Amino acid sequence: MSIEVRVPTLPESVADALVINWHKQPGEAVQRDEVLVEIETDKVVLEVPSPSDGVLQEIVQANGQTVTADQVLAIIGDGAAADTPKDAGAGASRAAPQDKPAATPPAAEKAEGGNGAAVDIRVPALPESVADGLVLAWRKQAGEAVDRDEVLVEIETDKVVLEVPSPSAGVLREVLQPEGSTVTAEQVLGVVGAGDSGGERAPDAARAAAGGTRAAAAMGPAARALVSEHGLDASAIEGSGKGGRIT
Repeated sequence: MSIEVRVPTLPESVADALVINWHKQPGEAVQRDEVLVEIETDKVVLEVPSPSDGVLQEIVQANGQTVTADQVLAIIGDGAAADTPKDAGAGASRAAPQDKPAATPPAAEKAEGGNGAAVDIRVPALPESVADGLVLAWRKQAGEAVDRDEVLVEIETDKVVLEVPSPSAGVLREVLQPEGSTVTAEQVLGVVGAGDSGGERAPDAARAAAGGTRAAAAMGPAARALVSEHGLDASAIEGSGKGGRIT
């Protein structure tokens, strides 16, 4: 299973950044939250951590490259680290010995029955001048199988409704921010077990019922204001927008 390392949200009014220093090289083992690369803006130097345990398979953006928010920097994969030659002047190789087994993810990062890396689902960058959002509707429940890029949850701000996709295929292990919670940019919403198997798909009847309830609740900010102003029952309104959204 391959997991992308992406440029984090950049500071407000910053359009791009410069890759200045890779701490790891392809073939080396990495640990979750270990700093992989530093990128520099005109305001700050950002440290980008690994989203998962594994091996750095590929560096997509080398030192000196200009990158933008959410651009792919590298790829993390499963497997044992390859031998790495010693750097000139270095006292020891950064690669692990051949007879050393690949690192096992800490038990705390695994849900019961899970066998893949834990990947955070995070709130995306919010529109300019928007401080927070409201968790509107989860389309999946803990224990259900998910596909990469499948929409998992909707977040509403006073300007737009954002759809947050799954960062990886696997099983939704945990929902950390339930519907109705107020969240901010980059806050962790839930955890997906990348590569986990055995997750359940919701029965068609249950999915249809859930879809109807969420469609009634999923309104654009302008529509929500009108419904409140006129004292209407949102559940009685048939949405004409995407996925039955009331717009």
